[in-house]
Amino acid sequence: MAIDPRKFKADASRLAVQQKAKDWRGGRTGATDMISAALPAIKELREQGIAWSVIAAALAAQGAVQGIDRQPLTGRRLCALISAINKREERRERKRRSRYARRDLVPRARERAVTITPELQNEICRRTSAGFSEVDLRKEAFAELKSLLKEPRK
Repeated sequence: MAIDPRKFKADASRLAVQQKAKDWRGGRTGATDMISAALPAIKELREQGIAWSVIAAALAAQGAVQGIDRQPLTGRRLCALISAINKREERRERKRRSRYARRDLVPRARERAVTITPELQNEICRRTSAGFSEVDLRKEAFAELKSLLKEPRK
């Protein structure tokens, strides 16, 4: 996710003024949301060998802050937030898997499988082994249903 530096600074300044006007006392800094959105890019930077502190400084330059005093994000705090995000995703995945494991919520795939009854299976085997083609089978089925159809109007 690319961040526009000019727009980002303007948004951060605007939000800072709004928060001061509301007598903002602690609460969310938005760092977790920002890091969640940038997580693929952060992982890519880590694969390139970039240090946590450098990544944290880059995020701090984009407006990622921590704590009540709204200090710039540090490498140690960045690691903690990423760990918390990963744990949250693991919890969500476990919860999703346990939900799908409940028999009263989702039918199992093998129970939804359609099978042919033995009587029909025997009939199909008999007809195909007797040399009937698919066209012959369709014509025969239509002949059986013909009595149920309305006569065409003249």
